[in-house]
Order: sequence, then C-alpha cells, then structure tokens
Amino acid sequence: MLKTRQSLIFILLSIVFSILAVVLLGFGLLKFQENSDTYLLSDILASGFLCLLLSLFFAYQHKRRLQFKLALRYLSVTVIKCSNSDCNFREERKFKRGDYVFKEVGNCPKCNSPLLIESIYARPLRK
Repeated sequence: MLKTRQSLIFILLSIVFSILAVVLLGFGLLKFQENSDTYLLSDILASGFLCLLLSLFFAYQHKRRLQFKLALRYLSVTVIKCSNSDCNFREERKFKRGDYVFKEVGNCPKCNSPLLIESIYARPLRK
C-alpha cells in the first residue's frame, strides 16, 4: 500500500510541475514579447525550466517504481521435456535468454534422446 501511495504521489507531483512549467514558460514568452524587465524574465524562464526538470524527474521515478514492482511479480520458467515419447523425463528451470519453444538443449540423461523446450510460462511469485 505504501509503495502504491508513493507512486501516486510521484505521478501527481509530475503533473503539477508540468502544469506549472507550461504556465511559467508561457508567461515568460509573453513577457519576452513585451520587452519587459530582463531580470524578471530570466527568473520566470529559469523557474519554468526548473519545474520542467522536476516534472521529468518525478515521472522517471514513477516509471522506475512501476518497472521494479512488475519485475518482482513473476518468474519466467522454461519446461524441458525428452523428445522420446516412451521416456518421462521432464525438467523445469529458470528462463535463460535465448530460450524458445522446440529449441534443442541437450541430451536426455535417461535415454540419450534430444531434450526440447516444451513451454515457457510466467509463474507468479509468492509474497
């Protein structure tokens, strides 16, 4: 619950700072067209760019939290089975990069027939 609340706070801060950045930068451009005080103009534009950077930072933090949260929910599993129909050899292991269904991954320890990847699935992790 706390992580969800923090993620919500990050996205809300990102939205608030985005709106503030648009308002400040728009106001700065209007002041630029009026040829008003350069100190005030530079302060307004600097504040707008700072709000824009803060908005991007909070959006990045929100994205990073979501990726971390999703990455920990599931474990990818590869099921390896012997190609010989008489042999009942079956093995499950953690998914490795480059695995695909029907890939030959070696020989069966029981009957020396080729081992094939039968399926790949995601298993939910327990909390």
